[in-house]
Amino acid sequence: MQKASSRLRAVLHTLGRVVLALLLAVAALGQLVAWTSPSWWVPLLQYWPVQYVVLATGVWRDALGVWNVVLVAILLGLLLAIGRARGSGLLRPATVVAAAVLASSLCLWSYQVVDARQAGADVGVFAPVVPFLKGTVAPDRSVTVGTVDGTDLDADLYLPDGADDGDGVPVVVYVHGGGFTGGAPAPSPYYPPLLERGYAVLDVSYRLASPERQTWDTAVADVGCALTWVTTEGPGVGLDPERVGTMGDSAGGQLAINAANLGALEELDPSCRTRGELPEVSAVVAGYPAVDGSAAYDQSGLGRAYGDQYVGGPPEEHPERYALTDSVNHLGRGNPPLLIYQGSADHLILPGPVRDFARASQEAGTTTRYVELPGQEHTTGGGLGTLSFGDLVGRDLTTQWFVEHL
Repeated sequence: MQKASSRLRAVLHTLGRVVLALLLAVAALGQLVAWTSPSWWVPLLQYWPVQYVVLATGVWRDALGVWNVVLVAILLGLLLAIGRARGSGLLRPATVVAAAVLASSLCLWSYQVVDARQAGADVGVFAPVVPFLKGTVAPDRSVTVGTVDGTDLDADLYLPDGADDGDGVPVVVYVHGGGFTGGAPAPSPYYPPLLERGYAVLDVSYRLASPERQTWDTAVADVGCALTWVTTEGPGVGLDPERVGTMGDSAGGQLAINAANLGALEELDPSCRTRGELPEVSAVVAGYPAVDGSAAYDQSGLGRAYGDQYVGGPPEEHPERYALTDSVNHLGRGNPPLLIYQGSADHLILPGPVRDFARASQEAGTTTRYVELPGQEHTTGGGLGTLSFGDLVGRDLTTQWFVEHL
């Protein structure tokens, strides 16, 4: 019995050391990818399993926010306590690494908070107060904005108080992300502040790409279909078709930008109703948008996978398709004001091409603001469907932008 008990203690001891080592490794990798330029990782990002690991590490780090500092401090305390209790120097290297990771976490967190406040976001030092909270509300109703080739284009409608007063409220058309191959309308922590300010939100769907069906031309047309619904049916549910904005993240960010800009150029053909029923979009917000599919195809394994399904292959084989999807081709002085926020440590949509697009948009005469969030990965921690520090910053900037321009 005593021998079995000793064996169990040995197993638990070994298991505990393995768990501590894994936690420390993940925390260290999270800091490494936060501080280094994503462009340095391009050779490794060509292999999608590596890219998934890097992305997952960053998303979890960003979802935790200030809790990275707390958890690493606890980990360091455990290592110090174990080392003293056992009088062993074997844990000394791990303790040194944990101390370095803690220092890095403190520096990164301080940098992020200061930068967010300088950008105009109202965020606290300890955020999120509780990690992995949803921070969402349920939609008021679901609607079908159109039916195309036998597919219903469904949307969730969120209405603010007073939407039924008869005056009509401004509406933000939100386009979900998902690499053009997945995703669906779903509650978002970005909606409550907009609703509190009197904005309605129409969270729309579009036909998704697959190996058998490329949607490079139909996805943006489906967003156009949703926009025409705002004009034709919106007044009946309390919406003002004269005050319309678009918003999206990742793939949806590209579609939100392209639908608005193509509409301004009178080049958007909606998949339902007519071009003449498109409303004028007054403002656009895009989070980490996939504005340059040509660059993304060469930068990573997932970029190629999405390009193959969404567009049908590399840019050299389909230049006319990428001419439609790459947002830089739809710039003009009539484009609505544009806000882009992007993580500096995004390993799916690298910040360089997004930064270049924002600069080109500004040079084309469009009111453009580009905000780069230091050390933030793709989705800025919101990829888990919860309210992250990056979400707190992004939704503050988003609400301010629509209040100013819509």
